[in-house]
Amino acid sequence: LPVTVTTASVGATKEPGEPNHANGDGNKSLWWSWTAPGNGPVTISTIGSDFDTLLGVYTGSMVSRLSLIAGDDDSGGNYTSAMTNSVNAGTAYFILAGGWNAFSGSLNLHLNFTAAPVPPIVLTNVTLNASRQIQFKITGQPGDVYRVQAATNLLNNWQTLASVTNLVGTVPFTDTTATNLVRRFYRAVMP
Repeated sequence: LPVTVTTASVGATKEPGEPNHANGDGNKSLWWSWTAPGNGPVTISTIGSDFDTLLGVYTGSMVSRLSLIAGDDDSGGNYTSAMTNSVNAGTAYFILAGGWNAFSGSLNLHLNFTAAPVPPIVLTNVTLNASRQIQFKITGQPGDVYRVQAATNLLNNWQTLASVTNLVGTVPFTDTTATNLVRRFYRAVMP
């Protein structure tokens, strides 16, 4: 990303059960599906198209049961459409580009996504328990998956000790592989 698709909507039709889009009927509609690779804003437009366009973004499992996320008519200038909305990682979105009042022609669809910055993973409360095992707490984002890794130096030989999933708030972790090493480094990374 960003990506631009150039096509024509001259022979396009509207599917049975397809809703009206962005204050227009949206005849001559073309559809794309896109799964968001992360959380963040996505900008979609038809700027550069040579006819009056409509845009719609939906979720759902079939044409007659779509849920509208956003729609636009004419925000891109020169009767083209443009919008920016927040999306969620892993969600499939269905993007409609159509013609207002059954207009058709050369269509440009632009999609640009910027992933939101990932908050840091924090390791805190590092202690040595009675069994000489190293314990610490991991704080990150709920739902994220982390790999807890350890090494004897910062440059290489990082070994994955465990994967932590469904992280809610701060969770404890015990390194049962730790021995009487002079030095041990830890990190938590996302796969």
